[in-house]
Amino acid sequence: MAISYLCWNVCFKKNSRNFYLPCKFLGDSPCELEILKALLQGINTQGPDPAKISWEPIILDTPKGSVPVLLIHGCPASMNDCHKALSGLRGDDFPEWKPHITINSALWREIKNKGLQPQDLGITFGPLLLIQWGQPIYEWKEK
Repeated sequence: MAISYLCWNVCFKKNSRNFYLPCKFLGDSPCELEILKALLQGINTQGPDPAKISWEPIILDTPKGSVPVLLIHGCPASMNDCHKALSGLRGDDFPEWKPHITINSALWREIKNKGLQPQDLGITFGPLLLIQWGQPIYEWKEK
């Protein structure tokens, strides 16, 4: 089985590395692309509008340790709908879904210390992606 997750690609204008905003971690749960497509059919899979969100730099406690993240506020309800539509595939590791972007410690400190928000960093969101073993294998297109 492949380690899989669905996420929105995130790009910062000032940083050449891509980051992700996870929709659903599937782990090694069996997930066939056709099943995922059927579960998300009719749901808007577009990520957030950068002009309508804010974030809060926090440390998220995970089973693998403390992780620096940007907790996203102002996401459209459709993003939660995407997450809920996939809930039958695998349980969640946390009691509630918290839209976030995991980033490296240096960038996290810069954002926190300077009070930077998405608009300050020229953030953009790509389409919803299915990632397996770190490689994008499918992208949901806008309708």
